Amino acid sequence: PFRPSQGAEYVRSVAAILADCGARFAVASPPVLAFLRETPAGNDLPALLLSPEDLSGDPDAFRPQEVAGGQTALLQYTSGSTRAPRGVELTHEQLLSNAAAWTDCFAMNSADAGVSWLPLYHDMGLSMVHLALIGGWPLTHLPPLSFLKSPAVWFRAITRERATVTAAPNFALGYSADRIEDVDLDGVDLSSVRNLFCGGEPIDLGTARRFTTRFRTVGFREESLCCGYGLAEAVCIVTGDRGCRADPVDADVLEQRGLARPAQDPFARTRWVVSTGKPVPGAAIRIVAEDGRDCPEREVGEILVRGPSVMKGYFGNESDSSQALSGEWLHTGDRGYLAGGRLHVTGRKKDLLIVQGRKIDPHDIEFAAWEVEGVRTGSVVAYARPRPEREEIVLIVESRDASPEGYSRIAAGVRHRIAGSFAFPPDEIAIVPAQTIAKTSSGKLRRSATASRYESGEARALFVWKRGEASTPDASAAPAGSAVRSR
Repeated sequence: PFRPSQGAEYVRSVAAILADCGARFAVASPPVLAFLRETPAGNDLPALLLSPEDLSGDPDAFRPQEVAGGQTALLQYTSGSTRAPRGVELTHEQLLSNAAAWTDCFAMNSADAGVSWLPLYHDMGLSMVHLALIGGWPLTHLPPLSFLKSPAVWFRAITRERATVTAAPNFALGYSADRIEDVDLDGVDLSSVRNLFCGGEPIDLGTARRFTTRFRTVGFREESLCCGYGLAEAVCIVTGDRGCRADPVDADVLEQRGLARPAQDPFARTRWVVSTGKPVPGAAIRIVAEDGRDCPEREVGEILVRGPSVMKGYFGNESDSSQALSGEWLHTGDRGYLAGGRLHVTGRKKDLLIVQGRKIDPHDIEFAAWEVEGVRTGSVVAYARPRPEREEIVLIVESRDASPEGYSRIAAGVRHRIAGSFAFPPDEIAIVPAQTIAKTSSGKLRRSATASRYESGEARALFVWKRGEASTPDASAAPAGSAVRSR
């Protein structure tokens, strides 16, 4: 996404992608073109910069090209949540098969109509366009920033177009429930929606319930929320289901033994793991342990995917392609388990935290911190800081409060929330300004990049709480005496 305030990073990202795929031309909107042409680094981009007007001409002069199903249709760059973006090479056949899987799984047809505000550089946003083009139904596309400024525009467009299909990641459900006021719902009617696809990031049961409860009064039905799992390396969707089902499992057994044992003890900690449904037509799932064996039902392991939508490989990158693909199977790097044929995603292998012998996925801690008043939803990062004696658990939290007293209150709330939910307190909580946490183009957290910026001092903390001590590294942001001291 183009942000003038992050110009240097934007140019580096664009240059890396253009160089990686060997692009000869790059087409951009006038504001982006103007920025690139005025920026010294932009002049070094390895491609000729064009505007849409440069490509205008007589439409009758267009001649369709004959292609085979196995030919490359496009490169879909990964979001780069755990490493640099890579170009996923997708064929015409793979795009068509993924669209057919969506259509079959959710009974879509040419009578449907869609509304989407998802960016086109997000695999789910791009798939909404593919579905409309291939399925022959109209799609109204809103600028992503219009949703962020006023999420009610999404609902108003659905009402106006009588849309039956739309999509949103988990953060957008909570964002809408929090930001849309009752007055914004005047005239809104969501009863036409049959499929609201939710995926692209971990799905939180509490957030989903808050959304469905909040907007039930304007016609939204719980069964219209369709939870799914997918990734760019398989075009988009791999599994899907209607409604938001969740599996209550014993949290201690899950963390200590990697087993999703159904919760039975009312006094034990329970984790509700949302189901992302069964494989869509043509797709298959395996769960594999670290030693390579197939995991039985309810044992957590790496998720492997097979099907007609799985990529050819990473463009020009045989090394990464061979690591990701084992024959027909794609190693996703995600962790989860199967129960009743349904996939339950628990996290990513690379981000896993190990606390007192327990394996904890960072997004569980992040979800818990979101519930604290004053925390910006979707803007918390949890990571482990290596130490000789043990790993320290650090939380970086963006604040919606602008006062030192507010920082102190948020840190205390996060500390108590984590300690109460996971039976251990974090070692450090850093309250930071908005836009500090690094995210991918699709809004996913870049934990390692954020941690690196904080550890190096590049990311400025407004307030820091540490176990056994307190500090305020920026006196101008948090005056002396505003920190919390705790033992």
